[in-house]
Amino acid sequence: MKKKKDSKRMQNLMMGFIAFILVTSVMGFLWKGGPPKVEYNGIPFVQEADGWSTKINGKHAVFNYHPTEVEHIDLNSEIAQRLSAVEIDITYDIDDDYAEYIAKVQYTLAQGLSNFDMFVVAGFTTENEFNRPIVTCDDATMYVPVLYFKKSNETKVYMEGNCIIAEAYRGEDVIKIKDRLLYAILGIIK
Repeated sequence: MKKKKDSKRMQNLMMGFIAFILVTSVMGFLWKGGPPKVEYNGIPFVQEADGWSTKINGKHAVFNYHPTEVEHIDLNSEIAQRLSAVEIDITYDIDDDYAEYIAKVQYTLAQGLSNFDMFVVAGFTTENEFNRPIVTCDDATMYVPVLYFKKSNETKVYMEGNCIIAEAYRGEDVIKIKDRLLYAILGIIK
């Protein structure tokens, strides 16, 4: 009988200890104010499960990479200025090796920029079965830039006329370029 009481008492003590750990952990999380914030140029970023987020002028912005991870991608001021347009047309070759990554970029940029009253037209450089518009560098104007993504042997962003060409060495570089461009559009990275 005594063994049964001791076992029950030990079980109650363990349950109490576990409950204490859980409660103090939650209190510690709340006392700290939630997930850690990492500042960049005075702007607080919060790490989330799938990337980073911040607020710009009270509006939510989401990124895959922190600014320090993409600031090395060179982007001249003329490109950043062109991207401050109301509309940006994004295009790529339908059979590009990084088509899946570029399609994701078209979608996420359209979502992200809509929060800032900007419009994205997603197209392809040729006729396609998806009834998307045909958008080429020839369609780029001073007021509606074309952002042309493509696979390359290096990662870089440059302009040809009014067309902004984003070349990616790896598929992940397409996503990094997207974040670098978005940081420039929002004025986070100059």
